[in-house]
Amino acid sequence: MVVTILAILLGLIMAVGGVIPNVANGMLQNKLDETLNHPEYLRVKVHPEAPSYSLLGGNIAYTEVDAQRFVISDFPVEELQLRVDRLSADTSGDKPVLREPSQGMVRVKITENGINRFIASDTFRQLLDEGRKKQALAAQLDADITDLNVDLQADRILIRGQAATMGGFFTIPFELSGRLRLTTERTLNVVDVQATTLDRPLPDDTIQAILTALNPVLDLSKFSNADMQLYFRQLSVNNDQLELVGEAKLKKLPG
Repeated sequence: MVVTILAILLGLIMAVGGVIPNVANGMLQNKLDETLNHPEYLRVKVHPEAPSYSLLGGNIAYTEVDAQRFVISDFPVEELQLRVDRLSADTSGDKPVLREPSQGMVRVKITENGINRFIASDTFRQLLDEGRKKQALAAQLDADITDLNVDLQADRILIRGQAATMGGFFTIPFELSGRLRLTTERTLNVVDVQATTLDRPLPDDTIQAILTALNPVLDLSKFSNADMQLYFRQLSVNNDQLELVGEAKLKKLPG
């Protein structure tokens, strides 16, 4: 999602190189408004290197995007703040090329309601199915996860749902609580897990199967690609809200 926005921004910035910044900002704002499915609030600002009065030189001091309450790829986002610093591109050839890598900051805020809306989507079900096919343990236990609901609490996440067991012959309700932690800069996992079914502890293998099915969906590496890398440095979980803060590194312009 963030990579998609960066790609659109950078492609447009290079395309409007000869346009004065105020006009370019309006063009970028209109395009992002369409891409983000018309957020309730959107602000786009491109700051060229002084004393330039256009973006023709390909030198941009920084670009800022602030967006609130929008949906992209079935995922509701409460707030997005993005800033890319010191963007310098050679525009003399057929395609603009970065003179040097650029970096910036990204802050993403999502809500409990947004997460549960995403969980109910076909996109989420596809992610679960794809992850399950790739995980041998989950396939062995046939831990098909359904009827998921997430409750965000102070530094904790509570997940309720149903899981198939014994080759899908039985389906049991479960309640799993734990802490969300950035175990690496791109890995978000549920740790310190406690899980029950009908007020009884779940077996360890069933807990592991559920986590094996869920953790690939929490894989933050999908937000990066070879050209644009995102490194998440900070995670906070409060009542009804989750926030991620990270660093964006741009190695190559999209295209």
